[in-house]
Amino acid sequence: STVAKRVMLADDNISKEGPIPEIEWWDKFIMVSESYNNVDAPVSHEEMEGSAIYPKYREITHLIEHPISKPPPGSTKSDPPLSVMLTKKERRKLRTQRRLERQRDEQEKIRLGLIAPPPPKVRIANLMRVLCSEAVQDPTKVEATVRAQAAERQKKHFKSKC
Repeated sequence: STVAKRVMLADDNISKEGPIPEIEWWDKFIMVSESYNNVDAPVSHEEMEGSAIYPKYREITHLIEHPISKPPPGSTKSDPPLSVMLTKKERRKLRTQRRLERQRDEQEKIRLGLIAPPPPKVRIANLMRVLCSEAVQDPTKVEATVRAQAAERQKKHFKSKC
């Protein structure tokens, strides 16, 4: 019973696609007749070039034409498979793995020199340790710079959250 239904569905889909052609469109350019029935044994390259039987052979070039991909006739369009519901622990684990992978990729790019390393995150607490020589020369200017950087980081954080 199910086999009969499948055959009926396949017949419906084939009729929607249209009849199967006698000769494919890419062969029409080089075939003399309009069907594959007259094709004999393979002929060598030299025989084809010198022969009057294959006058269209000269139209073949080294270029490749890729036809538009279509689903095969008789295939049914089905819904995509349902995604599996993950537990809270599995979702956390996947999120952590994705984040670690992203960090590893970024570190690798920095090591290879593809991207510039991020500037050091300077806070008021570690101001003297990170920028010791500059902080001694002009502490007010350095403190203002550090406060601006902290404000920018906080603004970026709130923007990504909302």
